[in-house]
Amino acid sequence: MQPCASRGDRPECVPFLGLDFAPLTIEDQAELEPFLARHPHALSGYTFATFVAWDHVFRYCWAFTASGTLLVAFRFTPDGPLHLMQPVGPLDPTTAAAIVEAGRRLEKPLAIIGVDRAFLDAQPGFVSEFVVTEEPENANYIYRASDLAELKGRRYAKKRNLIAQAEQSYAWSVEPMTPERVDDAFEVMRLMAEEEPAASESMEQDNEALRRTLRDFGRLRQEGILVRVDGAPAGFALFERQTPDTLVIHFERARRDVKGLYQLVNRAAAEAAVRGGFAFVNREEDLGDPGLRQAKASYDPIRLEMAYRLTLGLGTAGRLGEDP
Repeated sequence: MQPCASRGDRPECVPFLGLDFAPLTIEDQAELEPFLARHPHALSGYTFATFVAWDHVFRYCWAFTASGTLLVAFRFTPDGPLHLMQPVGPLDPTTAAAIVEAGRRLEKPLAIIGVDRAFLDAQPGFVSEFVVTEEPENANYIYRASDLAELKGRRYAKKRNLIAQAEQSYAWSVEPMTPERVDDAFEVMRLMAEEEPAASESMEQDNEALRRTLRDFGRLRQEGILVRVDGAPAGFALFERQTPDTLVIHFERARRDVKGLYQLVNRAAAEAAVRGGFAFVNREEDLGDPGLRQAKASYDPIRLEMAYRLTLGLGTAGRLGEDP
């Protein structure tokens, strides 16, 4: 890793686990984005654009180990201790042992979040040092792209009916999202804020992540679709390649006063996935919200990609379902 440089109001270096971690900035794109692309993850939080979008919440910092493993650290709270995302790339036994040894010297138990099933299966020795906990609120909803694009069968009858009503009620069109159309997306956000001015803390965090993504839309190489109703911007979706066969949809917005618009936005995003050659669509997690869980389940996912948390124990083997 290059020596830490001054990052404005951020510390120059963050010592953690025996390494100097650099605070994340968009200037790290050239180094981190290709590495993350070479090591795609089953969960949606491991793209460079996602790290940039959510840095205001988690205050990410990063370091490469001597063996070439990328470690991304974060904080649950602004003043809280550092923890880790799942290590990215090869994790050799020496590096794994060093993480455990350094973690045992911390004042608070080290947590590793955003862990997928493949990592648990590939690193049994490392994982045995931790308590393993399922986090269903962070599980990712995975769909066949063709299912969402075509909406065939009885299971999607309500979706088709809502879209049919929308098509009869107003004129609409779909355009690719481009940097020139970012202002249209901000206009949709403004209109939605007028509809629902009292946003929850989690929704405001999501809105800020979206604003950050839109401000650097072209540089972060995001894609998307914009839906117009009677010529005016009314909804959009932003997405990117997660793995060679999966498109991840990071954000969907639609005016709630336009009936059927969310269904139109969802279908248009899925059609873009099919055109792009993607077999699957990841619509991310429900965060434990009952309404969001119902909405995502109503599109009949083919599976939930479970997320796990590892909490460093006292050397006893971790078991699924145990509390940290």
